[in-house]
Parts: sequence; C-alpha cells; structure tokens
Amino acid sequence: RTLVWVDRRGRETPIAAQPRQYANVRLSPDGTRAALEIEDQDQDIWVWHFERQTLTRLTVDPGLDETPVWTADGQKVIFTSQEGGLLGSLFWQAADGTGRAEALTLTEGGLTQRATAVLPDGSGVVFSQGTRLMTLTLDDDRRVQPLVGRPGGGGGGADGAVSPDGRWLAYVGIDSGSPQIFVSPTLEARGRANPSHALWRGAAALGVERARTVLHGPRRYAHESLGRPGHHIHRRAADQG
Repeated sequence: RTLVWVDRRGRETPIAAQPRQYANVRLSPDGTRAALEIEDQDQDIWVWHFERQTLTRLTVDPGLDETPVWTADGQKVIFTSQEGGLLGSLFWQAADGTGRAEALTLTEGGLTQRATAVLPDGSGVVFSQGTRLMTLTLDDDRRVQPLVGRPGGGGGGADGAVSPDGRWLAYVGIDSGSPQIFVSPTLEARGRANPSHALWRGAAALGVERARTVLHGPRRYAHESLGRPGHHIHRRAADQG
C-alpha cells in the first residue's frame, strides 16, 4: 500500500513514504503529520512527518496497536492497544514519542474499544465498543457517557464523527441490518444523540466494507468509504435526506 493525497476532484498526489501495509491514516490538527498503523507482525502506530518526510514508530509494546486519532492540540495520539494484556482498551501517548503510553480505559465485557473522533474543544473522545458509541472525558475524572446504542443491544452505531463546532454528530447506524449514515443536529445535555435522518440507506448494497463519517466545513459533509473492488469517497451535505 502507498500513501497519497486526494483532492476534492479525486486527483491523487503520491507521498514519499515507502510502500507498507498502512491503515487508518489520520491527519494531525495542523496538517503537518499523519498518525497511522502498519499491519505487519508488530502492528504498531507510526507518525509520518510531511516536511521532514520521515516515518517514526510511536508505540513499542508487544501488543497490537491500532486506530489512532489525534488530540485536539496535536500533542498526543489516542489509540487501541493490547499493552499489558488488556483486550483492546484506549491508550494515549505523546506524539513525539516521549514518555510511556497511558491507559485511558479498561475494556468491559471482552469488547474492543476504538476511538473515532476527539471533541473539538479537546474535552473528550468519541469511541465505539461493540455496537455502542460513547464519549470519554479526557480530564482526571475520565467519565464515560453514552451517545448511540443501548447496553442490551439495539440502536447501535459505529464510526462516530463530530463537526468542528461541536454541534453535529455523524455515525454509521448498524441496527437495521444494512449500514446507514445518520447525522444528529444536536447532542443533548446528557450526551445522548438525537438522530435526525439517514444520509445513505441500504449502503450494504453498494458493497460497503467499512464506512467512516467526517464532518467539516462551514458545510457539513459525510464521507463514505466503499469497498469492492476499490475504495471510493463520496460526499453529501448533512442537511440532505
């Protein structure tokens, strides 16, 4: 696999990183670096620096590390790790590689936790656990609040993303049997999403292997990654039903 820039017209510009088994690439908030995982025998998180054109290994523990996201200030990377024998818990590590990775959560019920987005003000991180989406505060309290899905199942979601102004939540609804991308216009005070409408219905018929939503703008768009035979990116305004 190779890394490339893709503009809004679909034009690709190669990045000078050597081909490797790259996955889950995430740009830093200032756009100068990218955190990614390399799916080799070590399965670690690495950081690519665009100006220096260097690839630096971030995690060195023997467990599998995956799905990195940046904190809002770009100082740390949050990721899923099996460090210390934990089964897919959330950790964070200084982005420059200094210090040790610190556990943020303890996995419950044998379900892997995966961070999908950080709140714009840096106060918390959105993560998935099974078919539920939740937030974890990044202060000393480390409080967990539900967003989508119920403990006993039903109303599930994945791949949550938050708009830059913090007002919109987009996620993949997985309760109906086929993936649908939903956008919620608000987050209630208790942290529970109030879904408005589905942007894509019956997405499985299009060959979705994995869908991920992204909100940016002043306009809000949802991006969907389609899987067979290649990967394609689609865009639709969040206020379109």
